[in-house]
Amino acid sequence: MQFRITLCLVALIINCCGFVFEEEQDSITFKNVWIRLISQTNSSVYVVEARNLRDFIINNKTDTIRINNQEIPMLYEKSVTDIPNVAVFDFSSNGIQGIEEGAFQNLGLVQALNLSSNLIRVIRSEVFTHVDVRFLFLDHNSIFRIEEGAFQDLSHLYFLDLSFNRIRYWNCSWFKGTHVKGINMRHNLLDTLPEDSFKFLDDLEIPDDQRIFHHLLFGYNSIKSIHRFSLPRLKKLVRFDLSHNYLQTIEVGTFDNVQSIDHFDLSFNHLMYLDRNLFKHTEVGFVNLKANYLLFINTDYIPMVNLDWNPLNRTAKKRWLEWRQKYGYALNSPEYAS
Repeated sequence: MQFRITLCLVALIINCCGFVFEEEQDSITFKNVWIRLISQTNSSVYVVEARNLRDFIINNKTDTIRINNQEIPMLYEKSVTDIPNVAVFDFSSNGIQGIEEGAFQNLGLVQALNLSSNLIRVIRSEVFTHVDVRFLFLDHNSIFRIEEGAFQDLSHLYFLDLSFNRIRYWNCSWFKGTHVKGINMRHNLLDTLPEDSFKFLDDLEIPDDQRIFHHLLFGYNSIKSIHRFSLPRLKKLVRFDLSHNYLQTIEVGTFDNVQSIDHFDLSFNHLMYLDRNLFKHTEVGFVNLKANYLLFINTDYIPMVNLDWNPLNRTAKKRWLEWRQKYGYALNSPEYAS
């Protein structure tokens, strides 16, 4: 009996030791990867095994760190920490499947953090909190879920790219404490813009003259409706893209609190009717209505419009052809790079 108990204890110790060893091995983020360090002179470093990048920054003079086309399944806690002087971190195209909380810490002001073209599926709530980043790229992943507060307290965030993912629902709680100025949600699976989509602006107590979005891009989704009260917190939109969706109409009152929209792209939808009072309280620069189902349109509040590829009635078509001849050089919305 004593011999059997001893064997069991030995087996248990071996198993436990094996488990600890495996856990340590699994938590190593950078294994057999090349790291490009870019500053006044460029260099490359081959890393056999490392948990943190900071040991490979030469004299703190590296402006950009690029790790591309490598195999990095997971960014573990403390993978990229205590590196205060790097402006750009490019981790695109590495097969990254997930990011642990605490992967990014103590980085100073980062101009761009690029995590595009990976295999990320979920953005967890504490991954980017308090990261001072201006441009955050998460496009071309497999993101289907974003947890509440995922982009919380990013005081310097200017532009967030979430295009080419699998996001089905918009949630304003993603941006608690963050005044982002541009969002790219093109090529996702959204079917609506819900009520109070930008309520987080109220929580920040931002004055009206600063409630501006320079880029609000929702093209190439499956949006069938916009809630009448989805935009009351916004005052100015420079470029608003809802092209390539399934909108049939937009309710009067949707833009009543929006003071101005410079470029509004509604092309390639199913719009059959737009009320003449839709933009009564909004200063609109250009509206692209190309490739819809409009028979006629009253453009009292739209100084410039594109009505190509609509089944316009005779009167509307005649007026449109006159406009096109006069303003043809400016009748296409700008392309938005994803």
